[in-house]
Amino acid sequence: MGVVVAIVAAHYDQFDTFTVTALILLAIWSPIMATLPWHRKPHNWLAKVYFLGASWFVMFAIHFDNPYLLVGLFPEMMAFADIYWYRRSALVVHQGLLIAAFIGAAAVIGGEAATALTLIALPLMISGGLVAGSISHRFIHSLLERQQFQSAVRSLLEALHARDGYTGDHSKETLAMTMAVAHELELEADVREQLADTALLHDIGKIGIPNSILQKPGKLTDDEWVTMKRHPEIGEQILRDMPGFEEVANAVRHEHERWDGGGYPDGVAGEQIPLISRIVLACDAYHAMTSDRPYRAAMSEDEALAELRRNSGTQFDPRVVVALENAIVEGRLERHIDDVESPLGELQEENDFGREHGEAQAPLRLDTSPHAGNGRSTLNDPRLITTGSAISAGLVALATSAYLVTGPGFDRFGALLVAGAATIAFASLAMRRQGAPRWWNFGVGLLAYAVAPMAALHFDEPAMLVLALGASVMMAAFFSERLVVMAFQSLLQIGGYVVLPVALFGWELLPFSAASARAFPGTLSAIGYFIKKLLAMRFERDRFTATMSSLLLALEARDGYTSEHSDATLEMAMLVADELKLDETVRLELKDVALLHDIGKIGIPDEILNKPGKLTDDEWAVMRTHPIVGQQIVSRVPGFESVADAIRHEHERWDGNGYPDRIAGTRIPLASRIVLACDAYH
Repeated sequence: MGVVVAIVAAHYDQFDTFTVTALILLAIWSPIMATLPWHRKPHNWLAKVYFLGASWFVMFAIHFDNPYLLVGLFPEMMAFADIYWYRRSALVVHQGLLIAAFIGAAAVIGGEAATALTLIALPLMISGGLVAGSISHRFIHSLLERQQFQSAVRSLLEALHARDGYTGDHSKETLAMTMAVAHELELEADVREQLADTALLHDIGKIGIPNSILQKPGKLTDDEWVTMKRHPEIGEQILRDMPGFEEVANAVRHEHERWDGGGYPDGVAGEQIPLISRIVLACDAYHAMTSDRPYRAAMSEDEALAELRRNSGTQFDPRVVVALENAIVEGRLERHIDDVESPLGELQEENDFGREHGEAQAPLRLDTSPHAGNGRSTLNDPRLITTGSAISAGLVALATSAYLVTGPGFDRFGALLVAGAATIAFASLAMRRQGAPRWWNFGVGLLAYAVAPMAALHFDEPAMLVLALGASVMMAAFFSERLVVMAFQSLLQIGGYVVLPVALFGWELLPFSAASARAFPGTLSAIGYFIKKLLAMRFERDRFTATMSSLLLALEARDGYTSEHSDATLEMAMLVADELKLDETVRLELKDVALLHDIGKIGIPDEILNKPGKLTDDEWAVMRTHPIVGQQIVSRVPGFESVADAIRHEHERWDGNGYPDRIAGTRIPLASRIVLACDAYH
């Protein structure tokens, strides 16, 4: 901002007291801005800062009597769209104030340039800022969803740990062993990522196994073994709908297959068994043999290794056995165990500390990129592409028409320009249902970059260079993953908004070039960056949703009533939300609470959960812990703190006689009160 003001002041030789004072203040303010703890500042405080920046441009546009400086307001328009995207009333207020400031300054300055900027540049800046802001906000929101996905998987492990304490350390050490074997076998990175996920989640299907079998201290009967052997299939069912986890789900299914074909559930043999499954099987078996179990004492390291060798070529892949033995003998296993953080254990305490101190949670070693073979991720929704092109071309037609009606009037070129933009807008809408190819948007963008300077020269109006802004935003959004196209796009931005004003109209347009250099190239490149990162994380949003569904599926594996009950409770809760006219934020939280309110029942023993008769007092005491268990599971998901709190209090009564905390009245979260009534009715 200070550089733009200094350039314009030098150009007009107008270093008066006002300008010099402003530059000194900006020089002092800049380092202060850089050191502020922005993550702790509320939106309204940030809005004041952005308005301060906008006010400088408005004041200097008036001070230098040059309306082209108002083009510098574009970053503020984007910033307000970003900050207030989901607070529409505040968004309208803030954008409205910026629009009023732009129009007011243009009116004070007056002249043809001010009129052209108001009629042509302002509408395109508003729409471009809204699009850029929405993309930016979506990217920032995706960072939270990345943490939510990772923590949701942690919740799956916590749900299993609530029933079988052995699983936590077992998952950690199995993961460490598989990583040591992967090192010995020199596996590629994408295979290691899938292997890590499988090692962490290979026992997740045990959620569907009754406690009487899962925790039986003695030997299982034949019928009990039949039930126990279902857990790989249950694990596959839980994981298979999680995007990017298809290979992991398949590996979990086959983790108990034997090299000789005598395993379960499908009896496949040798190389037909996924390599990941073979590695996890050997590491799983070694850790089980060297751990104390309710029905036997732990084996020594030598005894366990001898057992692995004895079963090499029958139960285990010989190559995997050799790799695991080498890792153990050479001491690599201990180093891997030290390097792997437990997915359970003390994470809750660490997370609580991190939340208190504003720190990010340590992620699990889960894959954070699409697995090979899924194809390049692209923002290629045809309806979105063609809708964007239609809006951009439509605004060009309207803005140009408004300028020509009030200014120089229509001539053949002007009529052709408006008709062409309108035709592109209608053609895009017509192609919306058909699925326009990506080259359509690219072609429209290039056409806009060609037509904008032609129109500016024809009407001798530099403001018409901004006619390419809508196309710039769309190209930055839809071609962000193609580096060659983005580099070309960056050159077009610099040429169209910074170089061409001076090249076509002389040094009198230096203020336009300086303000545009601040407003357009950097901001539009940021859109491309945000989109590229957003595409890389888009699959994780789907994973997060699927993981929440997997939590419910895991509970349904033990209690068939729960899934139908959760769906019915959700439907009723949404009807109540309609009656109470709740806003969207509250409705979203209520939806999560209604779906997950019974998730804590995963930690309730089967003999209590599925008891056909009346519960005893002691059994009721155990049953009443399920809201607390549910809170513990869901609280691990960033952004779900209020959902977890509502789940904890879903069985509180209005008169204070509920559980677990016996709070009353409006102290009970509204979502809890709604779900309680719908839960009881169902």
